[in-house]
Amino acid sequence: MVAYAASKAALGAIVRVTALDLVERGVRVNAVAPGPTRTAGLLRPLHADDDPAIRAERIASSLPSGRLTEVGEVVEVVMFLASSASSAINATTLLADGGWNAA
Repeated sequence: MVAYAASKAALGAIVRVTALDLVERGVRVNAVAPGPTRTAGLLRPLHADDDPAIRAERIASSLPSGRLTEVGEVVEVVMFLASSASSAINATTLLADGGWNAA
């Protein structure tokens, strides 16, 4: 977990510093941090007898939202950041994690 935590913190710092470096050029730099998202990789059985549906329910039950984030929801956050509706957002990381970081 040390490497994961360090790389996640580094990514946040890279977003902020790069945003400051590019703001005078009119470039915004943001990131999206999805939480547990319903993907084949997340639901891949860890053992031959694992059931992906049971795995999904176990993960979902640990989240404040009670459900996994869907891939399309993460895409919508990215599309929002790419749109003019987010023109005042810069140098930030948006969480799309179903409240995972709040728990």
